[in-house]
Amino acid sequence: VRYNNSLNTVDQKEIKRQYYSYLSGNFDIKFRFSTGNQQKPDINPACIFFDIGAKYNLPLYFKQITRFDPKTKEVKSFIHQYTDVRLYANIGSQTFQLFAEYRPFDFVLGNFPEFPKFNLGIKLMTH
Repeated sequence: VRYNNSLNTVDQKEIKRQYYSYLSGNFDIKFRFSTGNQQKPDINPACIFFDIGAKYNLPLYFKQITRFDPKTKEVKSFIHQYTDVRLYANIGSQTFQLFAEYRPFDFVLGNFPEFPKFNLGIKLMTH
């Protein structure tokens, strides 16, 4: 996730790029309301569903990387808290979904920029 792509100066060095690099595992619980029978082995692709749930992302690593030029970078690690909980809703079918997600807690330590509180989007599923 890139949050600042403009040129800035820190300690008289020109910043070319700043971004986060992270890896997380997640646990989630959801309730699904569906127009089809979810217990059959073959689900009808025309079946519409609505999910509402909560997801916890357990950060395995989380870093901020600042690039000054292709060979010079600064890495700041362990800048996360263990509070990355997200509430979400999906509506769609097996191949296409609309989703909304809300993150109620901040999880980046210090004066680092946070991720957006709200996310809206489209998921295209392939099998």
